[in-house]
Amino acid sequence: MRLQISTKRAEKIAHHWDSDSTLFENMRSAGLKGNDRRSMHRYRRQAEEITGQKLDLNSPQAHQQIDCPSTLNLTDARKHKTFVVTSHTNDSPIVDAFWDSLQLFCESKSAQLLVVPLRYQNKTAMNAVADYQWDERIYPYAVTKDFHIHKHLVISGHKLNATTVNPLAGKQALSGIKSAVYGHPQVALQNVGTPKDELPKSMMTTGSCNKPVYSSSETGGKAAFNHSVAAVIVHLVGKRYFFTQLGFDGEGFQFLNEYWTPEGVENRHAEIVHGDIHAWYERKDVTKSKLRIIDRVKPTTQIFHDLHDQHIGSHHATIRERVEQALKGEVSIEKEVRLSIDYLERIGKGTKNLIVGSNHNDHLDQWHGSYKVERDPYNAKFHGWLSSQIYGTDRNCLQACFDEFGCKVHYEFISRNKRHSISGVDTSQHGDKGVNGARGSAQGFSMTMLKTMIGHGHSDGIFKGCWQVGTSADGMTYANGYSTWTLTDGVIYPNGKRALIRHINGKTIADYL
Repeated sequence: MRLQISTKRAEKIAHHWDSDSTLFENMRSAGLKGNDRRSMHRYRRQAEEITGQKLDLNSPQAHQQIDCPSTLNLTDARKHKTFVVTSHTNDSPIVDAFWDSLQLFCESKSAQLLVVPLRYQNKTAMNAVADYQWDERIYPYAVTKDFHIHKHLVISGHKLNATTVNPLAGKQALSGIKSAVYGHPQVALQNVGTPKDELPKSMMTTGSCNKPVYSSSETGGKAAFNHSVAAVIVHLVGKRYFFTQLGFDGEGFQFLNEYWTPEGVENRHAEIVHGDIHAWYERKDVTKSKLRIIDRVKPTTQIFHDLHDQHIGSHHATIRERVEQALKGEVSIEKEVRLSIDYLERIGKGTKNLIVGSNHNDHLDQWHGSYKVERDPYNAKFHGWLSSQIYGTDRNCLQACFDEFGCKVHYEFISRNKRHSISGVDTSQHGDKGVNGARGSAQGFSMTMLKTMIGHGHSDGIFKGCWQVGTSADGMTYANGYSTWTLTDGVIYPNGKRALIRHINGKTIADYL
């Protein structure tokens, strides 16, 4: 029996057709379900007959027929230590203000601009594969094959689909042991498990220098929503590399304290979201690095995740670890709390300091609630005092200590249950608790309605609207084996754009540019 569709159905298929999507994706967009490929092809052919419209299928071979012209001199480009990388999709107009700002920025920083050209077959922008066109302004900067700029980093010439929802999915092994920068209109960052004594392999995408021009299909709509006019800046220092993000707001972009437009640069502040602190494990080199960033961007607000660690009395500690703590004289919980207060007093001078509800901060409450004097007689007096401070109040244990011990800088404890927005970014969530009590994750928070910046995972990352800072310490006893941990803070600019700043050997990109 021959399958037959109505004229209305044929028109709907043609309306939703996107040649960059698969056969089944197109049919589902048109409301047709099923797994019979032969039937789906019949529907496609019948829709072509009824509407007179050619419904091309995604053809990687056709997409590979045409490459963007490139006059990039790789030999000269390799002489640079600083690179600014973005992408450009064919038949999509460049954002002139962003392009001109990047040119000015690169000239000032002695940086090499690199543009990864992408191919996208969009019926609203072109009629045939042979019509692929890129703005000729990118030709001197076009990266059309892998460009190995460093022993540990490659600018990938791999052509990602401009409408891919999760552009880094499945790319973990693609660049071998090297970290990789991929051209793609969506900004993303993900780390790959690496032996703990090495910096983790990172995969990232760049954002785009062009306006979003996509089909009217569901796939095109998602791509337009996730499209970011942005770039990644990379700076090479010996065996290390540093990077951060540059996000365009319609007029310019900010790099640390510098706001760049086609007219020049002006000074602006930025707010700081610190990687999980864990004050007991403080790294002095990271603290000094943080203070230099604070001095440069001059924040009015600082956000602190896992300020307290609860190293002593932790319910996670094994019997052996508790014995080792006792042998070292690490027995006073009050002393550890005062270390956390001292840390905030050194970092938080002159700013509004917000302490996010975090699982390690909560460990003090868990210790208090399960305390047994016969197991921990040393802290009996402190436990009794703490009980007298929290009962009859709505304070948690750490807040009571801050209040009663007398922290000398401004501080506020913010709740997970109430939005706390900084330039449109919600900073109230640590990341340990997700929606409806589920385990938190960047992917989970990305599906909420808000832009967020979280901590908890100790690994920096960008997943659509959710950005994740790393940690500020790495000496925890439970951190063994392969790791994706990074020493990373985040900044939130007044225009709502965000960036991640890594600390490596006590330095950041702010120390070099």
